[in-house]
Amino acid sequence: MNNTDPNEQNNVEFYTDDDLILRLLREFEKEKADFFEEAIKTNRPYIANPLELMNGFHGDINELIELFIREKDLPGLSATETILKAPLFLRAAIKYKIDHNSFKFGLELVQASMELVQHLYETYFLDHSHRRHYIDKFLNEVKSMRISPDFENLHIDQEADSATIAATNIYDIRSSSFRLKQRFGGKKVIILPLANGAIPTGLLTFLLGIHSGAIDLSSIIYPVRFSTIKLNDSAPHLTSSELNMIGKYIKMGYSVCPYEEDMVRGYTMKKMVDYLHNSFGKNIEIVPNWAVNNSKLFLDIYD
Repeated sequence: MNNTDPNEQNNVEFYTDDDLILRLLREFEKEKADFFEEAIKTNRPYIANPLELMNGFHGDINELIELFIREKDLPGLSATETILKAPLFLRAAIKYKIDHNSFKFGLELVQASMELVQHLYETYFLDHSHRRHYIDKFLNEVKSMRISPDFENLHIDQEADSATIAATNIYDIRSSSFRLKQRFGGKKVIILPLANGAIPTGLLTFLLGIHSGAIDLSSIIYPVRFSTIKLNDSAPHLTSSELNMIGKYIKMGYSVCPYEEDMVRGYTMKKMVDYLHNSFGKNIEIVPNWAVNNSKLFLDIYD
């Protein structure tokens, strides 16, 4: 992975050192380094990548909630858990929407989940009561959709994924948000991270872009489940309500930006862009994670 930002000297004043997202990412980098060091000390060479242990999860929403609202006398919530486990609320919401295709509140459930994950990222350094407040707010919204307790009992299986962890690093996310500034210069954008893998990097890039002024404060982020390799999706999972929502923002002058955390062949991103072109007939901007921006395949297909 290329962690060198060629624009580093140009964006020195672009960020503030005390930005909450940068602080969260620095804490995450420290925990990763400590994890590797501990793995070496305990002599576990049979694990090809110890970081794969960090983002696996097998449980329901109730167990996930307990992770984030545990009391002070228990081990503190780590930056690793926050960055890699909070997006599971979104994974569950998207899964529920897809599994219940007649569910009329799919758009609202995903939006509420995205808002929750955003608050969990931004309140990491605050007292755990803030997390409890936003989780309670989210649960009340779920109840208003009349899917409680079914949603809270929804089982989530997230297999360990070293690729997502590798893509989630301060260097590439910082550079990706700077690329947002280069492409959009503070304008209104709707960013569509391709779920599930692009949710952590996409949201962190989005938040850093908002905080730094790279994109307008009214910009939107909305995840789209489209995974041609891991989940064999043949097309993006978007309902008519979600397409109408995206179309509404396009009419309001928003640019559309699908986001991917990495690319192997570029096939998924190309299909996503073609899908958006066919749906809206508008030029689509592409800002994948910095780590893949300079790949020859990316340049051949999109530039």
